[in-house]
Amino acid sequence: MKKEILINVSQPEECRIAIVEDGLLEELYIERASQDNYAGNIYKGRVVNLEPSIQAAFVDFGVGRNGFLHISDVEPQYFRQGGYDPQKMISSDDRLADEAAIMRAVDNTVDWVFDRGYRNVVIEVDNECNVAHYTHEILKPGRVHELIERVKARTRDGRRLLVSTSYGGNFVPLPNVVATADFLLIHGNGVNEPARIVEMVQQTRQVASYRPMPILFNEDDHFHFDRPMNNMVAAISEYAGWGFFDYRMKGEADFNEGYQSVPVNWGLSSERKRGFFKLLKELEFRVQLG
Repeated sequence: MKKEILINVSQPEECRIAIVEDGLLEELYIERASQDNYAGNIYKGRVVNLEPSIQAAFVDFGVGRNGFLHISDVEPQYFRQGGYDPQKMISSDDRLADEAAIMRAVDNTVDWVFDRGYRNVVIEVDNECNVAHYTHEILKPGRVHELIERVKARTRDGRRLLVSTSYGGNFVPLPNVVATADFLLIHGNGVNEPARIVEMVQQTRQVASYRPMPILFNEDDHFHFDRPMNNMVAAISEYAGWGFFDYRMKGEADFNEGYQSVPVNWGLSSERKRGFFKLLKELEFRVQLG
């Protein structure tokens, strides 16, 4: 692979830097003299908002707009001084006192989507409902369908939102969710063999309450896009969707890695990203050929 960095400073007020791989533009950076550049500088700021759901804070550092600070960018020693282990995830379940609070949270979320007029939105309520960190019974597999039904019952101007839940990796949806959900979310995390992906789709369609409905692997951290058979190809071969779960993995400090780890580089800035879109293009070409 031929990789080039092209720098254009012919205009004194603007600097352009392009990264080109095999003749294709992969990334473009533009810095203008008339605009202040804050990245890489050191500031004294004040935290003005905490967002536990994304484990981040917004910081006012005196420039008129707030900076974004993710937990992974905070020096670990400051957590240890307060007796907090940054390696332990904070569950939103811990912040909800009882089932009434959970139901209010569900209602508020649905109303928030309606109030803003968003259209092409689906709801996943209670991600990975079968994992151990949930304490409220209504968030566990046996009763999560009650939250699905609650979302379905909430309407605005004659329409409602499509809704489902998901399970941890390598788990087939249970009948109560299959019967109430509008679509089925399966996780391929922990599934190392594409044959098991095929089997999971087939087993899902054999659940007693199943009816024709979309099936999607919305989390799968196995890639191998260069192999003839991988989890993505296996899912599509069974007419199931497959989501690119690309997070910044342990030991990857480069911001070019990971679409689902903030801060994000939305370009094709890693081998995984390029491998996914290359395979996606090939699969689209096969479909077009029939």
